[in-house]
Amino acid sequence: MNLAKNWKKLCLGSVALLATVTLVACGTSTSSSKKSAGNADLNKKQTITLWSFTTMQPQIDELKKEKPNLTIKQVVVPYANFQTKLDSVLGTDKAPDMVALDAGFVEKYVQSGKLTNLGDYGVASADKGNYQYTLDMGKDSKGKQVAVSYQAAPGAYYYNTNVFQKYLRIAPNDVASAQKALSSWDTIKKTGETIKEKSGGQAYLFSSLEEIYNPVIGARKDGWVIDNKLKIDSSMTDSLDLMKEAVSEGWCQNTTPQTPDWYGGISSNKIGAYAMPSWGLFYWLKNYAKDTA
Repeated sequence: MNLAKNWKKLCLGSVALLATVTLVACGTSTSSSKKSAGNADLNKKQTITLWSFTTMQPQIDELKKEKPNLTIKQVVVPYANFQTKLDSVLGTDKAPDMVALDAGFVEKYVQSGKLTNLGDYGVASADKGNYQYTLDMGKDSKGKQVAVSYQAAPGAYYYNTNVFQKYLRIAPNDVASAQKALSSWDTIKKTGETIKEKSGGQAYLFSSLEEIYNPVIGARKDGWVIDNKLKIDSSMTDSLDLMKEAVSEGWCQNTTPQTPDWYGGISSNKIGAYAMPSWGLFYWLKNYAKDTA
């Protein structure tokens, strides 16, 4: 799949942190090792437990270069079960030392009062060179930095060149035409209708409504709350109409993201494009697009 048309703003793909998000157990059963883990000298041999919903081995390997005496025991919990399992141990001596937090639920834990103030653990310099919004998402209601992001992931449409060539007559190397086919919502609608018509309803431009939602949420002008009042950006309500049309008119397959049907579209020539953060290329497309372009 090729990459076309960057979204207007950077979207947070993940607010996961390696060696920077430390959980604090609030119960009386907290072990002394948990209490002292953050203050320990990382030049000494020690083991830290990390829970994540996907492998973070590349980040662990990089950290090991700087801290060879540090052992990180990684526990990967399926995304669907991650919060349930974490909620059952958070605040107890069974909680992990570090935890990865996704943008979809980071605020829940940042505001929980169960994450440690990272300012006390020597990470005050983390704000140097970081995008401000990634820092803001990691601050609790008192302004304490309890989470730090290791990445800011711009989003894009990745498109299947086989589908675009077969139904839109866009050559694999004609990136400009592919970008034009995804350049506005009106154009996207026409592109979807063309793929449906030319394929006899056997192919779709999008797999799920997330292919509309992700660019919209990333490009909106206003957040949800302004001056302590709910603010719904007009682009959000407009996108609901487009989503309804996409499903009722049959150019979106209407799968659920990150399910077998959604992944299956990546490995078939029935889906034209996916909206993903940059890391989607490595975690999803690289694994599933074995027989597609």
